[in-house]
Amino acid sequence: MKFSEMIEEYKQGKLSGEEAAALESDIEKHEAIADYIAERDDIGLHDLTLGSDPIGDEKAEAQDFTKKIRRQIRRSFLKAGLITGAIVLAAALFIMFALPGLVSKAYYDPTEVVKSYDSGITVSRLDVDLAVYTELFVPERIRQQSTANGEGYGNYSVFIPQVQSISGNFRDTAGFIKKGMISLYDPSLLKMPPVNCLEPMKAGLSGENLYESNWDFNAKEFIDYYPENGQRCVYVTLDHAMSYTEFEAWCRQNGVEPYWCAVCSGGKLLMPNPCGFLACAPVAFVGVSDEPIDKDYPLLTAADMLAKRSSEFSLSYGENDVKQHLVSMLSYAAEKNEGITMLSGAEGIAAELREAAQKVEANGFEIYGFMICADKADAERLTGLSGIVSMFNNGAAE
Repeated sequence: MKFSEMIEEYKQGKLSGEEAAALESDIEKHEAIADYIAERDDIGLHDLTLGSDPIGDEKAEAQDFTKKIRRQIRRSFLKAGLITGAIVLAAALFIMFALPGLVSKAYYDPTEVVKSYDSGITVSRLDVDLAVYTELFVPERIRQQSTANGEGYGNYSVFIPQVQSISGNFRDTAGFIKKGMISLYDPSLLKMPPVNCLEPMKAGLSGENLYESNWDFNAKEFIDYYPENGQRCVYVTLDHAMSYTEFEAWCRQNGVEPYWCAVCSGGKLLMPNPCGFLACAPVAFVGVSDEPIDKDYPLLTAADMLAKRSSEFSLSYGENDVKQHLVSMLSYAAEKNEGITMLSGAEGIAAELREAAQKVEANGFEIYGFMICADKADAERLTGLSGIVSMFNNGAAE
C-alpha cells in the first residue's frame, strides 16, 4: 500500500491500532525531516539520509514527500519575494511620481490657473500676484507675466519677462521658488522704492511711521545733480493730499501725466511704505478681456481697468473705478497673502493690507504724491510748478 493511501485510510479511521501507530511514527519522522530542511541554507536534499536505511516503497514515498516539502518551501520563498518586490516597486513609484506632487500642494503654487480664456491664454497665480504687488508697491518695475515649471517637492523654476517699459529698456529675470521662498538672479527686481522717496508729512498727512526729512527741497541743487542724458524715476510730493478730481485737474492744468500715484485715506498713510495705482495706460497686460480675471475682486488688475479708460490721458478713469481697483488690490493682497508675502519678504503684512482696504472702502482715497519718468528738461519744468514740496530721483527708469 502506498504511503498516501495509508494516510487517507488513517484519516478515515480504517487502520488498525498497530498500523496507525506505525504511520504516526513515520509522520513524526517526516516532520523532523521537514524542520531540518527548512533550517538548511540551500534547502538541498541530495545528501539527506532518511531515517535508518529505508528501502523499497518506503524510500520512494519518503523521497516523494521531501520533494513536495521542498516545492512548497520554494513557492513560499518565491511568493515572499514577489510580494516584497511589489512593495518596493510601489514605494519607489510613489516616491518618484506621487510624493513630489503631494508635497508641492503644501506650498505656494505659482502655476495655479486663476483664469483661462477661449483664446488659449491662461493667467497663473504668480501672474496676478506680480501684477498686484508691483502696481501697489514697485511702480518702477511693473511685472505681470511669468513662466514657472514645477520640479516637485514645492520647487519651481521661474522666468519673469518685462513686457512694459517706461523708458524703452527691458530687463528680464529668472530664478527659483523653493517651498514658498523666491530667489531671483536679479533680486533688485522686487525691491520697493525707499521710504523717503515721498515725504507724507510735507503733504500734511498724520499718523504713525511718517518719514520726516531734516532738509528742505532745493530745486536748483536737485537739477544741478540731475544726469544730462536718460530718463529717471522721479517721485514728487505734493504740498497737500488732493482728491482724485482735484489732482486730475492739477495735472491737466500743468501738463503733467503721472505714471503712478501714491494714495492715502482720510489724511493718513495706508501702509508704512508708499502704495498706489498705475495712472498710465498699460500695454501688453495679460488677461485683457471683457471677463474679469477674478470675479471676487472686481477691477483687480490694470488689465481689468483698461476698459474703463475714457481717453489716452493719464487719470482718465472714473474715481469710483479707481477706488474699486484699490480696494480689490489691497483685499486680494490681504486674502491671497502667501504670494504677496513671498514677493515682498514682509511677514505679517496681511493685517496691514486688510486694514488699508477697509479704510479706502469706508473713506475713499486721496493722492499725496506721484511718480513720473522724466529727463532733465522734464524734471526742471516740474521744479517750477506750484503745489510741489519735494522731488526724489530714484535712478534710471526701466
